[in-house]
Order: sequence, then C-alpha cells, then structure tokens
Amino acid sequence: MIRAAAVLLLIPAAAQAGSFAECIINRMPGADNQVAANIALASCKSAFPDGFDEASRGSGRGLFARYSDGLECASDRTKNTMSTAATNMILKACQHLYDPAVHDPFKAGSE
Repeated sequence: MIRAAAVLLLIPAAAQAGSFAECIINRMPGADNQVAANIALASCKSAFPDGFDEASRGSGRGLFARYSDGLECASDRTKNTMSTAATNMILKACQHLYDPAVHDPFKAGSE
C-alpha cells in the first residue's frame, strides 16, 4: 500500500490532470515569476495540445464539485502565486471548469 502511494507521488501533475484546465490549476499555483509560469504552461500544452478545447466549459461543475464557481476556485488556487501570468491562467482555467456553459448562437452546431 505504501509503495503504491509512493509511485503516485512520482507521477507528474500534468499526467494526473484530466484536461488542460485541470493541469493549469494543478501546475500554476505557486509560480512566482514568468519563467515558472511558462514552464508550467509548456508542460500542460505538451500533455494536452488542444488546450481548453480538451474539456467542455463547465465540466468541473456537479454534485461533487470542489468549487461553486470560477471565482471561488481562482481565489483559492492563486493565494500563493506571485506571477501575474500564472494568476491569469489559473483564473481562466477555473472559469472554464466551474462557470456554467454559455450558449453561443453563432457557434457551429448550436440551435
């Protein structure tokens, strides 16, 4: 049991995330400069090349959601993040996962 837990700790956060937005939320907090934010972003882009298109908007919502909306998520996840770029990416990722989907009448496939 302990060995399995140790192996899980060795898996990078990008591999544990299920989408680009989740990867950003896992990797960006604590970034204290632009270089750290760029490294986290590159890691997430490598794991999820389609970016935010990997998961539909609002996909983090539901009965067992950790946050009620994107602002609550961003408020929690940006507490120790000094990089403005990282803070902005976390906010965007949180809004993508936890804000409700918006109907876009001009998007292909919408009625």
